[in-house]
Amino acid sequence: MSWYDTILQPRKMGDPWLMTTILVCLLVIGLEGKRKSEYDGVPEFTAEPKSQIVKDGVKVLLQCQANPNTAHVQWTVNGTDIANVAPILNIKTVREGLLIPAYRSTGAVSHAGTYRCTARTDMGRIISTPAQLQTAFLGEVKEMGDSIVAAVIGNVAVIPCVIPTSLPAPTNWFEFNGTTINKNTKKYHLLPSGNLHIGSVTSQDVGEYRCIVFNSVSGQLQTYNSTVTLQVLKPVAITPPKRLLPQTKEASYYGKLGDDMTLECVMSGNPPPVITWEVYGGQLPQGRSKQVLGNLELRNLGLADQGTYICRGNNNNSVGQPANVRFYIEIPDEVRISDKPKDQTVTEGEPAQFKCRIEGLTGALGRPRVIWTHNTRRLTRGGNYKIRGSSLLIRHTRLDHNGIYQCHIRHVKASAALIVLPKPTQSTTIPTDELVAPSKPRAMQVTSHNVLLKWALSLTSNVKVMYQKVQYRHKKWVTVDVKIPATTRMYEVEGLEIGRRYRFRIVAYYENSVQKVGPRSMRLRMRRPSNDSPITQMSHATTLEQWVLCLHQIVKPLWTNN
Repeated sequence: MSWYDTILQPRKMGDPWLMTTILVCLLVIGLEGKRKSEYDGVPEFTAEPKSQIVKDGVKVLLQCQANPNTAHVQWTVNGTDIANVAPILNIKTVREGLLIPAYRSTGAVSHAGTYRCTARTDMGRIISTPAQLQTAFLGEVKEMGDSIVAAVIGNVAVIPCVIPTSLPAPTNWFEFNGTTINKNTKKYHLLPSGNLHIGSVTSQDVGEYRCIVFNSVSGQLQTYNSTVTLQVLKPVAITPPKRLLPQTKEASYYGKLGDDMTLECVMSGNPPPVITWEVYGGQLPQGRSKQVLGNLELRNLGLADQGTYICRGNNNNSVGQPANVRFYIEIPDEVRISDKPKDQTVTEGEPAQFKCRIEGLTGALGRPRVIWTHNTRRLTRGGNYKIRGSSLLIRHTRLDHNGIYQCHIRHVKASAALIVLPKPTQSTTIPTDELVAPSKPRAMQVTSHNVLLKWALSLTSNVKVMYQKVQYRHKKWVTVDVKIPATTRMYEVEGLEIGRRYRFRIVAYYENSVQKVGPRSMRLRMRRPSNDSPITQMSHATTLEQWVLCLHQIVKPLWTNN
């Protein structure tokens, strides 16, 4: 009887073996939880640097952290190792990432540029998405000179404001006869274009309007010297609707998923025209669209919001026809990776292929280009590498092909590890019969369709075990296509059928191309769990489940024997 069987024998409450049994359960769980995979050392980012727009003098933190916690993180700025310029730029590496105590954008030292971090382990190196540090600014306003805008009483008046170049986009407001118009009301509506719309104008709206532009990040403010004078006219005749905005009958807009958008549609006439909106072949977004002073506001844009929007102005005037304007909205889908490359292990000389399937409409931005890197070094077509579409093929692997391969598509990426095992040598003089086969596996059903195998294998031979594989048999032997590391002594077979009887065995693959097949296990019948006959063998699915199952086998006999 093995030690495992011994500790699972029924015990009484006063048995000194009880505490030892519990401690052994904890030890087994801990060892199973720490069993290693051949890909355990693959680095993975938990935090990456993000692009920022900042002003001079502020503190900037670019985050970069990776797993495992032993991964070595390094930085580059504009392609240069940060260690070479850190003293000059006064940049510090901290636990969270990269710290710039006081951002500078001018002079001999400038922090503006492209920053990337890399994470390196013994398995290889990965690189982050580039992050841009840009300086906030507000350009000089372009004075257009004083101008006059005329509007008929009861119509909508448009007070224009030419927004200067700015990073990020600025906000603007207006001054009118000494008062400030800086928020939307039933009367006033400030548009993203910078224009001010005044609804149902009256003689009280006559006067001078001046535009003010503000950058909230840099704190810069620009006030136009020129003014726009609004004149309000009395209607003299019945007139059909006339388009004021947009200036053409058709306009195209490009939106971004999740953003808001305003379609400006302003018409005049006598009587004032009524503005209505419709979508060609569809309907307006429910709960996300609103009409304000004739303009259509769309919130939280989605792919379904693409299409042709029609603005109609009608005042039931028999003299003329209603005025129509068409707006074409295109919303490119975000590029995403639907099928990520998979970790793989091959023997030297064998091919290796990584697939990186992408999805997402390209729209006006064009089809995205996939870039492949190996340990952060960019790969090109030719030689041993074949890049076709979004797939990478290494025709004949070498030992120096070990490492991390990443596919990059704009702002998204995915990675996978490649392990190249040395080609088995034929020079060994150790007889084949001296090579050890794995022991007979102990099979334990842990779920309705899964069996946990445990076995032993001595590694005292001078010939190295490259990997192991599991075989099981119902009517004929089936090999599980997974290369188990040579140091692993446990594996969970999945997808077995309830009611069938199975045997299991382990095969060791040595570097001299010799395969050693271990003895087969006892026959195990897969049974369905029930309340009367639960499956209580330990599983390594989760630590909590292991602990509960382990205690179940200890406590249930105690409960029934006392």
